[in-house]
Amino acid sequence: RNDLSRAFNVLQMAERKFSKNPLLYLGLGQLHTLLGYPRKALGYYDEQIKQFPNDPEGFLGGSMSLCDLGSNEEAIAYLEKGKKLLTELELGLKPNTRHSVTSYKLRELEYLYVYEAMLFYNANQTQKSLQILRSTPRAGEDKEMEGLIAYCRALCYLAKGEDYYGKAGKYLQKASKTVTSIDPNILKRLGLLLDPRDFKNLALHENYTEALNCSSGKKSKIETQEADIEFENRRSDDAAKLYSAIIRSDSMNCYAYVKLAECYRLREMHAEAKELYQSAHRKFPLEKKISLLLARQLLQLDRLDASLEIFEEVIRLDPSDYRGYYGASLALAQKGEKREAMEYIVTCKKKIHMPVNEIVLLEGALYYQLGFIQFAISSLESIPHFRKDPFALYYLSLSYHSMGTNQDKAIAYLNNAIDAGAMIDPATQVKFGLDPKVHPNYFGEIIRP
Repeated sequence: RNDLSRAFNVLQMAERKFSKNPLLYLGLGQLHTLLGYPRKALGYYDEQIKQFPNDPEGFLGGSMSLCDLGSNEEAIAYLEKGKKLLTELELGLKPNTRHSVTSYKLRELEYLYVYEAMLFYNANQTQKSLQILRSTPRAGEDKEMEGLIAYCRALCYLAKGEDYYGKAGKYLQKASKTVTSIDPNILKRLGLLLDPRDFKNLALHENYTEALNCSSGKKSKIETQEADIEFENRRSDDAAKLYSAIIRSDSMNCYAYVKLAECYRLREMHAEAKELYQSAHRKFPLEKKISLLLARQLLQLDRLDASLEIFEEVIRLDPSDYRGYYGASLALAQKGEKREAMEYIVTCKKKIHMPVNEIVLLEGALYYQLGFIQFAISSLESIPHFRKDPFALYYLSLSYHSMGTNQDKAIAYLNNAIDAGAMIDPATQVKFGLDPKVHPNYFGEIIRP
């Protein structure tokens, strides 16, 4: 802070000598921001913009100052003004359209768009945030910017709910290559906190996105849309109240049961979510999606026998759906009954002749757990695009490490798993000779297999 104060004094002296220099005002604004004086910083940013209106940094700094002052709406308006002015003055582009022009100013303009998108996200306006991210003008190849946009999109799709977790996971994998400070809670929700002793994460990796078959009245549908808007805008408490009211007025709206349970899960109310799934399961016994969600919730709560029973029910309901076999195998694997778990994999492969990546992945993980390392490697490397799957890469790294003959390849696969968005458990780090305190997210030099 002493260095900042000295720099501040130098700039104030320079202000008296070079009062018309816009870079001086930008520097004074940034220093006041760092020193914790956002209102004074805003005054300098305003002055910088008056003298040099086609510099994006002034608009970005001014918007941040307004945020620090708690004026979110004014911050957004400040950015909108900057976007419009820069687009017209500097680039000659039509606002809110996508371009591939390579330009320093266009790259700076990207930051205004992304920062505005995050302001809307923080203001619980997820859909608006996504719209801005989609319309962000592009300045050619910029991996850091690509990663930042992907991370922002992942956050938005997470907010939209479990049906969008697949999309969120893909964007998070893309972001993980450049964004280092990814919230572990996000990885946990997507099942990307990996531990070879815990098969429950593989269940979180599986999304149940099909539509429900039960119908509801017109009034109930309108109320459901209102609740969905609250949910997507990250107001889960308000959404939960609305879904509860819908269930009271229309007990056959099974969608409301599912979304209310999801609200509970987001608030870490897992026992309440389980009870709601059970109520829905009793009311809608033929809704396969509800059965799967209940079974998975029981699995997360370590109610393994109850979970297995529901997964077996899904198999009887639809023997052609791999998810019943997959879930039953996970429940048994979590119990430590690996050979019995493998029997469900074998049965599934006989019933469903098309290869299913999830089944092959679990087969490889079980082979690893049972000590059949070469079989594990063969299964995992047979998965199409396995180099992009964090789970396949993770178990391949463990398998090669167990063989002891190709440690470079083992480390390479572990690094690739992290590249693909995985967060590795401390025990595995120690196994690879790494200190979790020193290597919280990444291991060594990237070696590509």
